[in-house]
Amino acid sequence: MITALRLELTYSKDEVLAMFAGRAPFGGNVVGLEAASWRYFGPEPGGLSWAESAMLAVLPNNPSLIHPGRNRDLLAEKRNRLLDRLRDEGIIDRLTCDLAKQEGLPPKPRPLPMLAPNLLAYAQKTGQKGQRVLSTLDISVQVRALEIIERHHMKLASEG
Repeated sequence: MITALRLELTYSKDEVLAMFAGRAPFGGNVVGLEAASWRYFGPEPGGLSWAESAMLAVLPNNPSLIHPGRNRDLLAEKRNRLLDRLRDEGIIDRLTCDLAKQEGLPPKPRPLPMLAPNLLAYAQKTGQKGQRVLSTLDISVQVRALEIIERHHMKLASEG
């Protein structure tokens, strides 16, 4: 209660919502709205349909029980209830609601990118089960290194 009051006194409602959206769990080790949008649908949150947005809105309520890889019927039911509420409150019209409810759920989450497989292997090898391993990684340097390695590999493969 005190934390909520402190947040309200310090930040605007939009800032509090943005903080929550960036830290909310969306199931299957997916944390944050942008990560969930990418993992389940591809586009950034601003490019999602009403059905996709509604699905993401209900996931943080129980991300370990419902997500596209688990309990799909319950997830669709919760999504459709939210769409009905949006219609009842005049946020979307009946046609938009009906069309959104006809959209299917994503078939399965997109695979997570493997940008640092050696770092992951090292952490798994040296860490203990349940232990948190902290590290830093400069993604731009890592991506550049992977591109160089891939280019060199292709050159060697073509030379036989």
